[in-house]
Amino acid sequence: SWSVRNSATMTFSVLVPKCIGFKQKPDETSTFIFGITAGECFNRYPKLQGVLLERLKQANELNDSNSEASIYAIFVMLSRLLPERIESSGDNVHSEEFIKIVSLCASHRNMKVRIMAARSLVPFVSSKKLSHELNGIIDRIIPSEDIQISHNHL
Repeated sequence: SWSVRNSATMTFSVLVPKCIGFKQKPDETSTFIFGITAGECFNRYPKLQGVLLERLKQANELNDSNSEASIYAIFVMLSRLLPERIESSGDNVHSEEFIKIVSLCASHRNMKVRIMAARSLVPFVSSKKLSHELNGIIDRIIPSEDIQISHNHL
């Protein structure tokens, strides 16, 4: 019902900034950013990582309008995470899995979901892997000259 969706949306909009923080700078003169990285988030909330991965996998398999609201909410939360400050080798974040699943969701039929999926990739791609990931995205966009592709892939 509308009242349940409305209250859930309002609760979500309050909880995400409280749990994850703000990505925006408070003012132009300050360099402090309120927020946490993906590694910090999944260390604070260890079960969250598995739940998010599982839900994204299910939504990607279904690719229907019923799953759009839930994956959009996941992407809103993931897009608020900050990129890793220092490349750590022992982190608990399965960034490769998130990159794979979010990249698949980036070809969703809904444009807003595609935009949020693209924004959600930022916390998981380190500066060392950036050129590799960009090359992979370009290779997926332009597989061959004679194959026509959907605009959703672009």
